[in-house]
Amino acid sequence: MIKNLKVGLGLGVGFWAIMFIGVSAIMVMPISDLIQKIAEIILAGIAAFILAKLYFKKNPGDIKAGLILGVVWFIVSGILDLLVTIQYVKAGGSYVDGLITFYSSWNLWVGFLLMFVGTALAAQTTHGGDLMELPGKDHMQKQTQATQKSPAQPANPPTPPTPPVPPAQGGQKM
Repeated sequence: MIKNLKVGLGLGVGFWAIMFIGVSAIMVMPISDLIQKIAEIILAGIAAFILAKLYFKKNPGDIKAGLILGVVWFIVSGILDLLVTIQYVKAGGSYVDGLITFYSSWNLWVGFLLMFVGTALAAQTTHGGDLMELPGKDHMQKQTQATQKSPAQPANPPTPPTPPVPPAQGGQKM
């Protein structure tokens, strides 16, 4: 289950906004149609991974949690696409024509697939936020906690000082 639905939904809207703006920018670039589609797919994977890392930094999870977050983002993106994106895709045609044009695009589905991969990888690689901390910090904290629980005993207890030996008296002549 999603641990913080409000943040998950907000990042889902953020993912959709990044994709909407990014795809709009890519569409006007003077590059081939295939390169545009590949750029859109790469954008989806990178945006999903980065936003999911932000989510899992505060809400530890595993691959299952990453996939669930991906489902939430898929639903959010679908709703926003139906409300906003289709209006631009239909270009004077009917709403149904816009739906067919938009949802028949292969790069849309590959982008959604990479969104799921990105959220799952982010959940797996953060290990509940450990990746976001400095290396060695967790080890230092565990070591500090262990020494606080049981006071450390010195390995070699100090030996009491030996009394000075008095100088030898008697039969020696100088």
